Amino acid sequence: MTGFLGTGNMGGAIINGMLSSDILKPSCITVYDADPKASERFLKLGCCIARNEATLAELCDIIFLCIKPQVFPDVLAKLSSLDLSDKLIVTIAAGVPTAKIRSLLGQQVKIIRVMPNAPLMVSKGASAIYAPDTVEEDKKRFVIDVFSKLGVVSLIDESQMNEIVCVNGSSPAYVYYFVDAMVESAVSQGIDRDEAFKLICAVFEGSIEMLRNSSLSPKELIKMVCSPGGTTIESIKCFDADNVYKTIDDAMKACTKRSYELGAD
Repeated sequence: MTGFLGTGNMGGAIINGMLSSDILKPSCITVYDADPKASERFLKLGCCIARNEATLAELCDIIFLCIKPQVFPDVLAKLSSLDLSDKLIVTIAAGVPTAKIRSLLGQQVKIIRVMPNAPLMVSKGASAIYAPDTVEEDKKRFVIDVFSKLGVVSLIDESQMNEIVCVNGSSPAYVYYFVDAMVESAVSQGIDRDEAFKLICAVFEGSIEMLRNSSLSPKELIKMVCSPGGTTIESIKCFDADNVYKTIDDAMKACTKRSYELGAD
């Protein structure tokens, strides 16, 4: 039995991915959420609902912790009296290292850390996974397969888990931020909002496809689009004048800093 503590956006996306790809049948999934309404939809799909956190942990061999880092102490305190030595915990929380989870539980337990991202909800996610050798191969493969069905997977060492948050975990917000700024500028110049949004989304999709399929680097592709004396180079000059590269670097490092702070709280 596989269990989910937390059935919000991420937890729900992982469950839906398991069901839609036939990785598990609904009857093999048990869920618990502090908000009963959050888990009701999975009951309708045929999943089981646990009475509380401890009941779920007792029933399940693999436990997905899909809860916010701030509530880890309270939730794990409710599991600390149980023997979890034969369980696997899968955590998607930013900034919470395996050592802290074991400390909160007061015992040794097998843990896989995953840093997924929001596009998981449309099966286009990018998930970084730390899966140590202490985890049984079949369970490790199960977790990797789950996230592979929901997008791209990269296996990394735990020492990189805080740094990876800014690369794939938080970064969808950077894209949304840039799209929003472009749409607002287009509207201010008289372009219809819906038409601007449609075109800009297509630009991002097509540009990413070019990056994937081209032998050119991002810098080389920028140069390719920037004809001397043309329109695009004027935009790039504005970015360079405002040192946008440094702004992005600062933003990503601020994200990493917060990841470390969450682990220390």
